[in-house]
Amino acid sequence: MAWFFTWRVGNSRAVRRAEAAIRQRGEPLTLADLAQRERDIPADENAAAAMLDLWESEDPGFWRGFRSGKHPLPKQVERRLDPVLKTVALDRPGLRRDQPLDPEIQSAADALLRERSGRLEAVRAALRRPQARFPHRWMEGGAMQLPYLSAIRGEGMLFHLEALGAIERGDVAAALGAFQSTVLLQRLLAEEPILIAQWVRLRLAGRLIHDLERLMTRVPLSPAQLAQVREVLLRLDLRDGLEPTMQVERVLALGSFDLTDDTLSAVEAENGPDAEATVIDPKQYRTGQKVLRALGLTDVDRRLMLETLGEGVLIAKQGTPESVQKFEERFERADLEARAFPPRIFSLLLLPSLSRAATRFAEFEAQRRAALTAVAVERYRQEHQGRLPETLSELPLDPAELRVDPLDGAPMRFRRLSKGYEVYSVGGDRVDDGGREKPAKGNVGNFDITFFVER
Repeated sequence: MAWFFTWRVGNSRAVRRAEAAIRQRGEPLTLADLAQRERDIPADENAAAAMLDLWESEDPGFWRGFRSGKHPLPKQVERRLDPVLKTVALDRPGLRRDQPLDPEIQSAADALLRERSGRLEAVRAALRRPQARFPHRWMEGGAMQLPYLSAIRGEGMLFHLEALGAIERGDVAAALGAFQSTVLLQRLLAEEPILIAQWVRLRLAGRLIHDLERLMTRVPLSPAQLAQVREVLLRLDLRDGLEPTMQVERVLALGSFDLTDDTLSAVEAENGPDAEATVIDPKQYRTGQKVLRALGLTDVDRRLMLETLGEGVLIAKQGTPESVQKFEERFERADLEARAFPPRIFSLLLLPSLSRAATRFAEFEAQRRAALTAVAVERYRQEHQGRLPETLSELPLDPAELRVDPLDGAPMRFRRLSKGYEVYSVGGDRVDDGGREKPAKGNVGNFDITFFVER
């Protein structure tokens, strides 16, 4: 019994110390803290509010339900997409950058863009507002609804189709316009420090860079156009998203130990009175938490979560190649600790989903730097009668970090090809695979983060 008492007291004190350190740094610890930090933006300056107004005009019942906090949300109006476009719209690989679009895909995309041309202009007008913040019901915790994420992805698909069509026509100005609209679209989520929202943001930005790769392979760009491309890429610096996202994810994860009445009410409403099975049964949850607290398992679990996510936040501030690896290693250790006796149930369930967060951000940054380096190669090419550099050291000086691989700290790699060239990073596995591109299908295996200009 003395051992059990000492163990419980030690874990309880460790939890209090970790929580005090968070508060001392001025970081949020509870859902109430997040709610208090929500800043108001005047509606006429808020691009997110304008987008909600636009979506509500098309589907009033659903979006009014979201804005009023209704659980469950009303059924959403279904928008059917031409099956021909699904390969493009769902981000499935297979579009070769050096080959023209299938005529059937091009025709379907043109028809869709003509049909929605007025709507696209309304979206652009909304995105021109200087700030963006969607409403959050933080006290609902993990039950908080985020339907605008799928809506944003839908808008991104239209800009993607617009860019592809412009590239097919050789209309560089229209392609750059679609890129600039995508930059503004992902900005809607710049102050959305929730991991799933940041994944949407990274996906939009990553697809833009794939479209840019296609443009630079298909069309030689003028110096002025290259300057515009560079500006687009500089505005896609998303590195500052990791630290605040980890802070918010820590709050949401800690909230699982003591779900609020708002969260439980939302879960009950989502389940409905006739549900045969539920994700969380409120009565069983409350009973289970009492048992875990009595056995001292809540504190030991909460301690691991606080220590792991606390270190994760501090590592996220560093932003170095070494910190990306340290982040992964810390979560690997946490997984082993969570599986040991006594098991840390909530840590085991929630921490693995965060383990690659730093790597995902770094992989996108590698993609962005590869594209920026390709822009510099194109400028060199223009100034040297079409000749490619032998190495990147021949390029004019640029901010040092833009030529460094964010995953291993070495210079970005450069390969001349029989037609064109490739700039690449070693990718998340930190192994140089010779610039191997991620396969479109089949066994993926090892690959690097690549940017090709095959022209």
